[in-house]
Amino acid sequence: MTRPLPLLIALVACKDGPGPADTAEVLPAGWSLGPEVTCASPGAVRFTEQGADRGLGEPVEDPFEILGFPMEGRGGSLLAEDLDGDGDIDLAVGRVAEAPLIYANDGAGRFTATPVAAGLGVAEPAVMAMAAADLDGDGLPELVLAGLGFGAVLPNQGGLRFGNALPLDAQATAGRLCTTMAFGDADGDGWLDLALGCVSEIREGPHGPDVFPAPDALFLGGPGGLTLSATLGDEADDTASRTLALLWSDLDADGDRDLWILADDGPRSFLYLNDGAGGLTEGAAAAGLDLRMYAMGVDSADLNGDGRPDLCVSDIGPPRCLLSEGTGWVEAGASLGVVPTDWIGEDGTVGWSVDFADVDNDGWLDLVHASGPNLDPERTEDYPDLLWRGQADGGFEDASAALGFDSPQASYGMVSADLDGDGQLELVTAGRGAPPRLHASGCGAGGWLAVELVGPDGNRDGFGATLVATVDGVTTRRELHGLRGQGQGPSRFHLGLGDAARVEALTLIWPDGVTQEGAWLPGRRTLTATHPDVP
Repeated sequence: MTRPLPLLIALVACKDGPGPADTAEVLPAGWSLGPEVTCASPGAVRFTEQGADRGLGEPVEDPFEILGFPMEGRGGSLLAEDLDGDGDIDLAVGRVAEAPLIYANDGAGRFTATPVAAGLGVAEPAVMAMAAADLDGDGLPELVLAGLGFGAVLPNQGGLRFGNALPLDAQATAGRLCTTMAFGDADGDGWLDLALGCVSEIREGPHGPDVFPAPDALFLGGPGGLTLSATLGDEADDTASRTLALLWSDLDADGDRDLWILADDGPRSFLYLNDGAGGLTEGAAAAGLDLRMYAMGVDSADLNGDGRPDLCVSDIGPPRCLLSEGTGWVEAGASLGVVPTDWIGEDGTVGWSVDFADVDNDGWLDLVHASGPNLDPERTEDYPDLLWRGQADGGFEDASAALGFDSPQASYGMVSADLDGDGQLELVTAGRGAPPRLHASGCGAGGWLAVELVGPDGNRDGFGATLVATVDGVTTRRELHGLRGQGQGPSRFHLGLGDAARVEALTLIWPDGVTQEGAWLPGRRTLTATHPDVP
């Protein structure tokens, strides 16, 4: 079946490429295709909650019970990544006063709880943020944690064992509560760098204990680890941020990573444009990205086909979705249909983690939204999770109830990942006081292609890579991100193919600009793409 042409999505590639007689598979050097994965009984995609049956049994900590003071939206940090190098996706759940709890995957999407025994080196770390990235090029991702006056790397020793904390420079964390982080190659040297988002320590405010704007920090990576390079923002001139989410993305389409620091109930958002060598110049206002909002999560995708990322950000209320236009962005969430069908209370919804993912493999990206209350004691509404299904006309439709992703339990962290290897994405959510929830569906009729990256030592995960794929005449473009709030998905791309059997053209642009191209790649497989510089 030929897809209808979308009204909002411009086709980046036309039908003047390979014709019917020129459909031979093209695999560049360093690419390999795994075996076909068949679906014995394809059916309609609808999620059911299977966490307890799959082994996710440990309740997520409530930070208030441990610290004695509330931590807004905390209790539910999640990451999904192959932490032991065995090819399947493990899960990690953040904990407040110790290293994360890991759920080891048996390869079939069933899990065994495995506590991390590594010491953090501080008595009361109040861990707020958790990420994973391979920082030494050995193929095993390190765990990176941050919290109250604290930031550290836990080296991955293999077998789901991690070494004791290697602290980040205390100049960046002392007197601050570090809330989030993001990895990207800021200076173009091939090594992952770290942006660390922080606020002040909790202190008394006009309405009780609160946090206030504080400078953020940039650490440059290298063979010797992460070195503090720059402080971003200053309290004295109102350029310090109050943030729960960061995003490295090539927002000005010049080939390097720019840093968007999103506002959470305080100063505006800040955009640091990169000169290609790690020099950062603030330019949010001119781009229309100086938002004042309650940003908790963010993701990007090229929704309008102009080659630049469009952005959706969770908020108090429906997500703020921004389409690129000229050199800036304009808000278009309502016109795209990104509003809940059932409006709850005054705000409609309250969003935390947000993710673009093709959950039904029909070839159109869906928008998944973890919902949960804020700390306002006068607000008692339950906010169900939300899922907007992507449409052929470029818009979205609320399909939360239809697809069974509408739990009213509070969710803060969320990840999408193929946990059992059948080509269908699962959705995992977590909120304090209850075990993580694993929303799974049987395999559907839609085809898919997973793309696993193997980069050089400095960025083995390939964070910052761009994938451009043409399927049945329609081109999509995605960037590979790590942590974007409280949820980090696997370092791989997932493409839904609908009823197409092959990907007509696939271009992979590595963070260093190296480009690889393949064509007529069969679906229902995992493609492993290795950078030319990897031996």
